[in-house]
Amino acid sequence: MSEKKVNGGEKACAACKHQLRSKCHKNCILAPYFPISQYQDFMIVKKLFGVDSLTRILNEIEPDQRKEAIKSMVIESKARKDDPVEGIVGIINKLQTQIQSCENELAIVNQQLSYCKQREQLQSQDEVTLATHFKFKDAGESSR
Repeated sequence: MSEKKVNGGEKACAACKHQLRSKCHKNCILAPYFPISQYQDFMIVKKLFGVDSLTRILNEIEPDQRKEAIKSMVIESKARKDDPVEGIVGIINKLQTQIQSCENELAIVNQQLSYCKQREQLQSQDEVTLATHFKFKDAGESSR
């Protein structure tokens, strides 16, 4: 029997299985997003949001936005499970800190690059000045 036929009533989705049903309702709004293979994800989302809130949210948004909404809820739920205090905000803060660190490092590298370019320009100017100086000096000695 195929997991794909969840709404057809052959197998229960993760939500229906949790409610001890052997088959899905034909109108089960959670079936497309929580097949039985994603039972753990459903349980994590259910713990944070609850089944009633989850179905209410899905009913309030456009059908084409539901998949992304479920993805967001799964990510938020897993983050909250891993870090009950900060959740997804903790991840965002860590990433912002990493971005700031990379921006600081980039600024330092750009300063070093600028310094190296200036130094190279000065060396080139010095070489031209020396070459010109020796050219005039050699020209003055040969005229004697």
